[in-house]
Amino acid sequence: VVEAVKRQMEAEGVKSQIVVVCGRNKDLHERLSKSTPPPPKRNVLGRIMRRPKVECEPEKGGSVEIIPLEFIDNPQEYMVACDVLVTKAGPGTIAEAASLGIPLMLTSFLPGQESGNVDIVLEASFGNFSTSVPEVSELVTNLMRDGGL
Repeated sequence: VVEAVKRQMEAEGVKSQIVVVCGRNKDLHERLSKSTPPPPKRNVLGRIMRRPKVECEPEKGGSVEIIPLEFIDNPQEYMVACDVLVTKAGPGTIAEAASLGIPLMLTSFLPGQESGNVDIVLEASFGNFSTSVPEVSELVTNLMRDGGL
């Protein structure tokens, strides 16, 4: 999904960053780290928070930097710095994003446990849901380009 979103955003002229919290998924972190230059060890969050407003210049092409992170103890600080949150339909994450006014792109849910969360997000119009990688890429790019829902 990450690479597809990056390609779509660059094709539409979006200049931005994608921060991927890989948690304990070492394979994902390693794969993303190989495909992008490593960020500086210090002050990654500060660099993200100081980034300029999302720019879109389709005629010049986009530039999207992927920043893979391993397990972090401060996800709320990254959430405050983001423009769109791509995640599964966990209730805690949805509540935090809603309280901060961050648009959600839900890509999965635990059947029975989290399926109702998807309905709540869609009915309240503060997010989208799709399991299709091309559709996720398009929806995230639209949110970034247009500035929200």
